[in-house]
Amino acid sequence: KNNPLLFANRIIISNINFFNEPPVDGAKISAKFRYRSKDIPVTIHYLNNEQIEVRTLEPAWAVTPGQACVFYDGEYCLGSGIIKEVKKIMKNNNWLWSEDSSEMYEEDTELYHKTISFEKERFIDNG
Repeated sequence: KNNPLLFANRIIISNINFFNEPPVDGAKISAKFRYRSKDIPVTIHYLNNEQIEVRTLEPAWAVTPGQACVFYDGEYCLGSGIIKEVKKIMKNNNWLWSEDSSEMYEEDTELYHKTISFEKERFIDNG
């Protein structure tokens, strides 16, 4: 449950539906990513008319593509969307990596890194 690979801090949301006026870009609201989970403080950033990036202000546990993300302002539900992509925290919360991408984001320097390949170590058991 405490594996760092289960935590995320940037989530791409699609199929967005707000009940009234959508929050402004950069708004600080809260989001819920799992049923019965606690609300997590977030900021939202519009990528285009169909997607937003949610940046959590604390690591969010077990955020999963295909599930709902529900937005709140205090106890008021603002709307929801579908989790499209999850950017996971890497290297003691300093790196982000989307498993289906070769890009990594370094939070300290705000630089993106493109990896060419990963190779797994091979172990031979000579028993």
